[in-house]
Amino acid sequence: MKGQLDPVIASQLDSIVEVQQLGSGNGSASLNILADGKQYEKGELKSLLAALNAGAGAAGGKLVPPTSKSRMPPSSWHTFARIAPSVRGVVLAPFRNHYIYRRINSVLDRAQWTPSQRSAAITEITIAATAMLRVAAEHVGLEPALSKTLEVDKEFISSLVECFIDEPNWFECDFFNKLNENRFKPSQGTLYIFLAAVGSVFYTGKSTYVSANYRNPVRFFVEWLTTYAAGSISHTSNVKDEKTCDDLGKGQNVYVYTWQADPKTGAHYCYRTSMSTTKVSSPAFRIEGYDFSNTTYSTWTESVYGIDHLRLYLVEQESFENVMLCLGVIVALISFLVRYCTVVGRCSEESFIIDEGERLAEEGEPL
Repeated sequence: MKGQLDPVIASQLDSIVEVQQLGSGNGSASLNILADGKQYEKGELKSLLAALNAGAGAAGGKLVPPTSKSRMPPSSWHTFARIAPSVRGVVLAPFRNHYIYRRINSVLDRAQWTPSQRSAAITEITIAATAMLRVAAEHVGLEPALSKTLEVDKEFISSLVECFIDEPNWFECDFFNKLNENRFKPSQGTLYIFLAAVGSVFYTGKSTYVSANYRNPVRFFVEWLTTYAAGSISHTSNVKDEKTCDDLGKGQNVYVYTWQADPKTGAHYCYRTSMSTTKVSSPAFRIEGYDFSNTTYSTWTESVYGIDHLRLYLVEQESFENVMLCLGVIVALISFLVRYCTVVGRCSEESFIIDEGERLAEEGEPL
């Protein structure tokens, strides 16, 4: 079955809509549309921009259009445009003229969120989600009258903000806990890296970095959230247990059937989605003799190191080292002097004892 499914190639993509740095704006209920100026000038983005603006307007927001001089910021569009320049692409973001790449470039760039910043983040996410929903509806040919009635789940957005921003870690959010169902447990102490390598134990702090060795729990939460948000249970309403749900996925590769809980109610359903997880591998590492100076394919790699044996070295303070150095020099001088007197034999009591009485007599002082 898998052999009958043709892979999607870049030239088959109609358009790419990407969002970046949502939540970093000033809460003005407006986002910028960033696009390639040449595509905009040729009118290739006209229908796409119209759908985005209609969706944003329905959410009470506004999108600032690009210009003929606009340039695309660093985004996934560039990767596809190198292969198929006809692929349309836009980026929705709070920034416009200046691109600032932060350390993490995510919601975790801020250690503390004020109520106004939190409200601004929810506003920007709602506007972007509604705009993208309208684009998706028109792309699949949904009736215009029906497209106008589509709305995003604001309660779902609030739950995501609570889990990703408000809570101190991934495991204290009730919404996530219902999805997790105690499958993965937070670690205790500082040995989470080693524990995560051997079992389902994870670092409790927040991190969006996905490593080859470290199993970041955020990846699993995003997968479960995507299943919940994009999955359908209308075709599997008669499925009442996990085994039956798993059996539905056997013998075909079109849909993925996942038995998981509803994060709102805790009730279990068999979700049917077209989402699947695959191991990402750049063609640059599969093409024999590939020129790594060629920028067509990604050549990004992660450096991973391991520690087989750990040795601890105690380092004293610098002041202690100076005292010990001076003490060593003094001891060495005394040892040298004693050795010299012993070998040469020129040392006597007069060499070390100063007769104060003799000195005073020579100076005429009474003894």
